[in-house]
Amino acid sequence: MTIVKKTFLVFIIAFIVQLTVISSFIYFGFNRSASMWKNIREEQAYEAVVDVLQKDENVVIEFPGPIAVFDSDMNIVHTNQFDPLGKKEFKGGDAPLVPVFVEDTLIGYYQIRPTNFDDDTANRALLSAMSRILILALFVSLIVSILAALYFSKTISRPADKLAAQLRGMKNGEMDDPVRIKGGTELVNIAEAVEQLRLQIVHEQNLRAQWGQDIAHDLRTPIASIRAQLEGMSDNILEPSTQRFEAMLGELMRIGNLINDLETLMMLESPEIAVHPTLIDIPQLFDVLRQRFTHIFGEKQLSFSSYAGFETLRGDESLLRRALSNLLSNAYRYSDEGSTVTMRAYENEDGFNIGVHNWGVVITEEEKEKIFNRLYRGEFARKTPGSGLGLTIVYQIAQLHQASVSVDSGPERGTVFTLTFPHSNSHSDEEA
Repeated sequence: MTIVKKTFLVFIIAFIVQLTVISSFIYFGFNRSASMWKNIREEQAYEAVVDVLQKDENVVIEFPGPIAVFDSDMNIVHTNQFDPLGKKEFKGGDAPLVPVFVEDTLIGYYQIRPTNFDDDTANRALLSAMSRILILALFVSLIVSILAALYFSKTISRPADKLAAQLRGMKNGEMDDPVRIKGGTELVNIAEAVEQLRLQIVHEQNLRAQWGQDIAHDLRTPIASIRAQLEGMSDNILEPSTQRFEAMLGELMRIGNLINDLETLMMLESPEIAVHPTLIDIPQLFDVLRQRFTHIFGEKQLSFSSYAGFETLRGDESLLRRALSNLLSNAYRYSDEGSTVTMRAYENEDGFNIGVHNWGVVITEEEKEKIFNRLYRGEFARKTPGSGLGLTIVYQIAQLHQASVSVDSGPERGTVFTLTFPHSNSHSDEEA
């Protein structure tokens, strides 16, 4: 059932319930009023009868209905009913005789014919007029309710139909039109959420397309190089040599590293990724990394220093080790020979920080905005080996720890990449 039909049905049901309630109140109210009217008439009759019996039998009783007054001996002394000859008579039928007492003394009786509110002509006219007005009011209320139901349902169905049409378009790949509707706050909020979803999907599509192109380019170059050399040796144009085989092996290792990094990044970006936080011994982690990179740094005569300003940090040790390894590998690639690479752990108002600093290639402001993108490599980085995914992996690991990663670079201060963890990752947070 559509929203229009549901809303219309709800309004009609509500109107019927309202009509039933109003009718019930009117019915019981009228019956109560008629009962009160009858009681008042009886009180008026009693007072008039007392006046006749005590004061003057010739007093004319101003009573709207038939009435007869009798003395204590049942002789009729007054009535407002007369026969054609002018004699007093009363056609009260089976109406009961009501005794009249004054100070516990019986002074007479009276009899009135039972009447209803609508027996009176004026009362009947009043009831008729009220009935017509009530029916007219109910009819007008019904028309207004139907129009209001149609209008209200349309104000919901129009933007809802438009939103549904745009969602169907998104399902069919139509992502160019922004989602904008006018209507109730709830529908507008839904539309805004759908618009954010559309923008995210468009961003992911563009990113996926760019990523695919970059991967194809990064794979095509080494494969083309290997193919050219193999074809040259096959055609006896190039002479097989150790140097050529080592070059081809290097290209194959580059492809393998790219595939491994892609696999790691896909794992980190998977919704099923599980982070296993433990208390990480920071000085011990620094020692492990020092041992791993000492030989590598020696190839460029790099010095390595470290400082641990806090002892422990809560996080996934294997992921943190991978992130710091990537930063140290970058520092090795782009450091000047004979310079120093420094790794520091310190705490400040922003949180717990681990930074890797090196002296060498300066990262420009333009490159800082793109450096954590997938497969992005700066101008100088294109001349060095690497997959272009190392910093993207670092960024994703930081996200999994609700941390951030930043870069600062300049000719006079060198380059430093800093991982900043929130204070909730404190060594005292045993339940993180």
